[in-house]
Amino acid sequence: MDPHKPECHNPSQSLQQSRLQAERNTAAEQTEDAIMAVVDDAGDHEQFVIADTTRDDAWVTVDADESLLLDEWR
Repeated sequence: MDPHKPECHNPSQSLQQSRLQAERNTAAEQTEDAIMAVVDDAGDHEQFVIADTTRDDAWVTVDADESLLLDEWR
């Protein structure tokens, strides 16, 4: 390869490399857990839900009237 001759890049390969880099960046960002809690009042009774929003099926619920207040946990 001649160091003085510019390289020609295939645009589709560059696009594919950009997509792969974006996917790697997204995967790296998603390794951080995002734990959230909410009171769900959509059903017959309120449910306290704790969930990791970065993972599938990573959540627990209890009846809201059975959950403890933060001060009670201390």
